[in-house]
Parts: sequence; structure tokens; C-alpha cells
Amino acid sequence: MIKMFLSRPWLHFVLLGTLLYVAKSAIFPEPMPQLGPPAESRLVLVSDNFFELTRRRPSEAEWEGLIDRELREELLFREAIDQRLHLRDSAVAQRLILNMRFLYSDSPLSDSELVQQGLALRMHLTDEVIRRRLVQVMERLLAASAAISPPTEGQLLELWTANEAEYAVPERYSFSQVFLPSERAVEQDAISALISQGDLSAIDARQLGGPFLAGFEFDARSAAQLRRQFGQQFAEAFATLEKRAGSWVGPLTSAYGLHWLYIRDVIPARIRPLDEVRMEVERSWRAEQESAAVDAAVTRLMAHYEVRRL
Repeated sequence: MIKMFLSRPWLHFVLLGTLLYVAKSAIFPEPMPQLGPPAESRLVLVSDNFFELTRRRPSEAEWEGLIDRELREELLFREAIDQRLHLRDSAVAQRLILNMRFLYSDSPLSDSELVQQGLALRMHLTDEVIRRRLVQVMERLLAASAAISPPTEGQLLELWTANEAEYAVPERYSFSQVFLPSERAVEQDAISALISQGDLSAIDARQLGGPFLAGFEFDARSAAQLRRQFGQQFAEAFATLEKRAGSWVGPLTSAYGLHWLYIRDVIPARIRPLDEVRMEVERSWRAEQESAAVDAAVTRLMAHYEVRRL
């Protein structure tokens, strides 16, 4: 074998070339593609969007988080383009058609031709709606590719316990009302006196007042529902009262007028048991697992880039 190697000089060049290539790759590796820094125009957009939501500028820590999110979205957008997802998504196609029709309203081209022209103009790389769509598609693709096993009973119980407040049903009230419009406020004392005597049923007492658009019978209403229907002033006053089934409370003031309530039933607050909310808990558990899987995939993909924040 040694004699054969020595007698064939071309093998020397092959071996030497291989060794030089390996040495070069080890000493001078191929540079990784660069991710970031975010373009100034995008940072302005991110800052403006934050201000629109919060009416203030982000703190230093919040700004770092916004840059992290921008880099993450840029990564997912690039990966989506590399996988040619923009060529297979109907929403992207519709957006390109809409943009092209806007730019060339009298164009005789068909929808498919407009899509091809939009792609040729690289419109898919600069349109914010398309960018967000492709980021979402890429996230769903990464989540779907993760091997997520069904949750165990213990995992569901742990998640349900940790989020009991989400499955709470607040105290609710069923009542009948007597309504007195604002223009008849002078009758308030007389109606209160008649109701306080206790001789009138809720139906009979109703005749003392006036009509109410939402009706007179209310079943299983929470404090939040009362606030939405009758207003903040009514809800705050109602919260301070003792509510017992079979008793009257009021009058309570709302934007509509005065209300006397006959409490028919008080339904105590409770936590819905796991068996009652199993499907909700399972959806929450899977959403958490998918989010963690996407985060892990993004971390793996990010390792193949030279990330520049500024």
C-alpha cells in the first residue's frame, strides 16, 4: 500500500488538498448569515405601536424585549421565505392581488398573473401584512412539527390548580325589579314606603313604576354583567348591600332612573371542577406546549445566525 502511494504522485496532491481544505475549514470557517440589527424604520414602527397601546415610551428593559421580538420575527420571516411558504399560502396571494389591483386598477392581467407580477416586484418582502402572515404560518408549522404527547391526568390537574382563578364563576343574582324613570323621581318615597310594608309581591310592586326596555326579570347576573347593563354607579351601590333571597334592596340609581330589586336567588361563587373544564384545560396545556416548542425551535434556528442587535 505504501509503495503504491509513493509510486503515484497524484495521490500526494489529493491527500495534500484534502488536508489543506480541512485545515482551512477549521481555521477559517464559513461565516454564518447575519440576523439584524433591525432596520431603523422598523424600530420606529415598533416604538410607535408600543406608544399607541400604552400611551408611553418603553423602558430600557421593555425596549430590549421589543428588539428580541423583532429579531425573532425577522428570523421566522426569513425561514418562511426560504421554505417558499409565500408561494403556497392563499392569504399571501390575496394580499398580492389586492396590492396589485390598487397600483394598477385598470390592469387586464388575471389574478394568477398579478400574483406572479407582485412576486417579481418582491412585494412579498416589504408588505407588513404578508410579513405577519408568514410569521404566523411559520409558528404554526414549527408547533405542528413538534412531537407533543397527550397530557397526563397529573399534568392537567397541576395546570388547573395553578390557574383556578380562570375557572372561577362569580357570585350571581336573580331578581325582579321595580323601575321608576327619572322624570317620576318625586314618587320615590311613596314607592319605598309601599314596598317596605311587605304586602306586595314583586309582580304587584312592578305596577308602581314604569316600563323598562330590558324587562323586569333578571336571572343569574354577575356583578360585571350588572355594571355593563346598569352602569358603574348602580354596580358600586349594589356591591355594598346585603343580598338575601326573598328580600328587597334599593332604590339604586342608574343613568335610567331608580331601581328596587327583589332578590329571588343568590348563587354562590364557585370554582368549576376539572371534569367540567377539562377541554379548556387541555387546550391551555397544548397551547403552552406548542409555545414552548416554537421557542425551542427558534433558539435552534437562531444558533445558525450571527445575531446583531445594534
